[in-house]
Amino acid sequence: MTLCEITFRLPSALSERQLVALEQLKGQLYGMRGFRFSGDGGEMAVTYDASRLTQADVTQALHQAGVPV
Repeated sequence: MTLCEITFRLPSALSERQLVALEQLKGQLYGMRGFRFSGDGGEMAVTYDASRLTQADVTQALHQAGVPV
């Protein structure tokens, strides 16, 4: 397992629906490990297993979940 982290700048704080979609994504996408948000909600760090996913995979999955990254 090779853990990596990507930080995304968010245009605004995520809605409740988007947060639920992230939790579902973590349970459905093998290799997605977790999410961490900055205090103001302007940035989101995503931890993932790079032996299972690429940065492009993570970005695409977030887009499909409705998260504007």
